Amino acid sequence: MEHARQRRRISWMKVESLKVDKRKMKSAITKQLNELAGRVNTTGSPEEMEEIKATLERLEELKEKTFEILEQLPSLYQEQKNIEMQIIIIYKSGTKRMG
Repeated sequence: MEHARQRRRISWMKVESLKVDKRKMKSAITKQLNELAGRVNTTGSPEEMEEIKATLERLEELKEKTFEILEQLPSLYQEQKNIEMQIIIIYKSGTKRMG
């Protein structure tokens, strides 16, 4: 039963870590979009256009990282659910033996 609890804790920690990463990426994307919106309103020179292009490239990288994180979440949620079910089964089988 201790092993199942430890696995559940590790799985929970992974999920929480991915949630934090997702929030950080979302915040970074929002920051880049706001920066880009400010530039678009005042753009005129070729240098500014290059800065906008660089910002768009950074946004693309952030988007890809965010999607990678999002792709991992469902399997980790399922793993966490499976571990919780194992704990319940182990607990129930232990209480039946006692009672």
